[in-house]
Amino acid sequence: MSEDVLASTTNMEILAAAPIGRAGIRPTNTLYVFGMVSLAPDGSVVGEGDVEAQVAQALENMELVLRASGARMKDVVSTTIFLVNTEDAPRAAAVRDRRFTGALPPQHNLVGVAALGNPAFLVELSAV
Repeated sequence: MSEDVLASTTNMEILAAAPIGRAGIRPTNTLYVFGMVSLAPDGSVVGEGDVEAQVAQALENMELVLRASGARMKDVVSTTIFLVNTEDAPRAAAVRDRRFTGALPPQHNLVGVAALGNPAFLVELSAV
């Protein structure tokens, strides 16, 4: 398997403590992070029923993947939030915006979805 499949082959000591979903791949010099949900290190869902808590945990998990890959939150150029309830968009975006500060925050996409892989999940994030 290629060294470029980061979450599956390298830096597992950082990621092993938290079942955060599929982490990311780096087919070129670009890292694609996906499947970020609100799972705690023990596998429990953080913030059941609370979109802000779920976005915060998903962002924590994203930061773990980025660090394990040698990147930082400031390196992110684009994020996508998949929301079960699009009425939660302003609250989800506010949590996201608190994590991405600086002169040039990442571009942001929001996608409404009917459901996610676990009925307790209200949100899933991806980033480039």
